[in-house]
Amino acid sequence: MKRIALLMALALPLAPTPAVAQKAAAADWTGTVKVTEAGGYLMGNPDAPVRLVEYVSLTCGHCATFHQAGMPALVRDYVATGQVSLEMRNFPLNVVDLIAATASRCVGTDRYFEVTASLLGSQGDWINAFQTADRALLETLASRNDVMGLVSVGGIDGVLVGGGDRAAITACANDMTTAMALDRMAKAARTAGVNGTPTFSINDGLVAVHDWASLKPLIDKALAE
Repeated sequence: MKRIALLMALALPLAPTPAVAQKAAAADWTGTVKVTEAGGYLMGNPDAPVRLVEYVSLTCGHCATFHQAGMPALVRDYVATGQVSLEMRNFPLNVVDLIAATASRCVGTDRYFEVTASLLGSQGDWINAFQTADRALLETLASRNDVMGLVSVGGIDGVLVGGGDRAAITACANDMTTAMALDRMAKAARTAGVNGTPTFSINDGLVAVHDWASLKPLIDKALAE
């Protein structure tokens, strides 16, 4: 299969004392991020009693809603405290999703969650930019395996590059290794029973909920067991 064929197919609190502040900072697990064996990005305590996996599509409206309504509380109350580890696994649903997901995985482990949040927050804008772009331009960029060129059409190259190394990110995005890894991860997810987004897994078991109001009680139950 040609490389491009793969791309196109896929109340104010009291101020803490210095000692308390240092203790709180030490207990914040949100700065701990690593790539998992499954290919996802895990934030939090690797030994947390509850392991939460989210299968996410960057073009999924329900995913954007979850990240707006539930992610702040999830990260603040569960991940930061070390009770829950959060692993995100990209599950591309279309070509535009694949393009954005491929580039998002090239920004560096420490920026993955930040960039994913930005893309979900501005989802409508960049999806519309892709949908209204000149078709001939898209086909030309695709024929050159120019993922970052396609990303620029969507207007999200600034979000992805940020203060990072544009050349390194571009080289990574344009290398089909990343897209192929996404394809393998998506196939493994489908085999495990994932067929839409957002889909969640708690301690390796899929749960039939798709929003924060329904997910939170399941996390609390798992913590109590």
